[in-house]
Amino acid sequence: MLRIRKDNDKIRELNINKDTLEELQKIVSSPKTTDDIKKIMIKKFAKVSPCCTCGGIPTYEVIYDCDGASRVERYCDPCSERVFSRNAVL
Repeated sequence: MLRIRKDNDKIRELNINKDTLEELQKIVSSPKTTDDIKKIMIKKFAKVSPCCTCGGIPTYEVIYDCDGASRVERYCDPCSERVFSRNAVL
């Protein structure tokens, strides 16, 4: 289970189509694909921004309440575990 910082912050799992996810994994794992192309392809196929830590395919979206505004960050599984493992429980 992921942990977030404040009670009013929200986390949701991104549901990316299985076929789309497989195609993205092929693109991201290719040594011939540049980081910029990977980011563009993730945005095009998954319709979300890449992981804000490593630039990989995100699986979670965290929405922080910032005094009336919202800040949205997306994380892949390994980065989400590393970033949120030390914070308060959801």
